[in-house]
Amino acid sequence: MGISTKKGDSGFTQLPNTSDRVSKDDPRLEFLGTLDELDAFLAICETILKSGRKTDTGYFVSEIRKKLPDLMALNSTETAKNTQWLEHQIINLEKAKPVRSFIRNWSGNAAAYLHAARTICRRAERRLCTALLDGTVIEKFSDEPESITNWKIMLPFLNRLSDMLFLLSVSENDT
Repeated sequence: MGISTKKGDSGFTQLPNTSDRVSKDDPRLEFLGTLDELDAFLAICETILKSGRKTDTGYFVSEIRKKLPDLMALNSTETAKNTQWLEHQIINLEKAKPVRSFIRNWSGNAAAYLHAARTICRRAERRLCTALLDGTVIEKFSDEPESITNWKIMLPFLNRLSDMLFLLSVSENDT
């Protein structure tokens, strides 16, 4: 199977995990596309960290990237477990290096890239809120309450992920 059908798509595409064809500016696709962008940017962060021998932070970024497919697949059980993992890691990071100020001068490459990844994560969270609040998700899955839950359970994960990326960037900024 080739990647190109050579037919064009007229601005529509298939929504993952459904047979629905939706506009490419559908809020759900905006959200999923932002997650894809976050994963790509985290891959850059991981490369920078590992090339700079920042193995601890590189490990965290690598683990985060392993958890994103569960989010994109709308796997609520794994996303809930992954949220707990993030919460545990955040507690440990805060104990190891307490944050004394939220105002930072992102001076190091790794810190700046992690901070940028945090802003992409926050955008993904906003795109998810848009999809939930404008009725796109609820309208589509009104007969399937568990599917709505699959979408809603991603909000805490994204919120904790942005916290973790902030802590990792602070950690890298202060080294």
